Amino acid sequence: MISLKEFLKIFKNSKDINFSEQELTKFYQSVPRLITLYDFLGKRAWIEILAIVEAQLPFLKKIADPHLDIYQAAEDKNLVDSFIKLIKHVGENGYSKIIEELVKCYKGMFDYNKSDMDYCRKVAQRYDNMVLTKRIKERKEQKKEFESLPKILGKIKK
Repeated sequence: MISLKEFLKIFKNSKDINFSEQELTKFYQSVPRLITLYDFLGKRAWIEILAIVEAQLPFLKKIADPHLDIYQAAEDKNLVDSFIKLIKHVGENGYSKIIEELVKCYKGMFDYNKSDMDYCRKVAQRYDNMVLTKRIKERKEQKKEFESLPKILGKIKK
């Protein structure tokens, strides 16, 4: 995976586009989160996945021009073209297909390899244990409370 330093360097030398280091860092850090959640937790983390994509949209819309100088040194022009077409269709089509394609593009553009994906898998397992398992337990408790409500109301009426 490319480093944050390498990512920042791509945009630092751009004459066409101007992002703050904070904006670039925030976007860069959101990519592995999106890949991790989408690839390893899928629908169970859909709320978080949508929130990440929504947060990325302003950044993505600004870089959706194939003529920007940030793309001139790109080795895989087909990947760049696919990425830009995808950005332009975000919001028009259903999110599930767009997100799937976006994740594929990120993996290619950020040069993800097997060890990066292994790390994402470990992070996803920890996240699953900490957050999603807790959420499922809370929902089960809420369901029990809701199911017992008629019994409680029945006792009050008598």
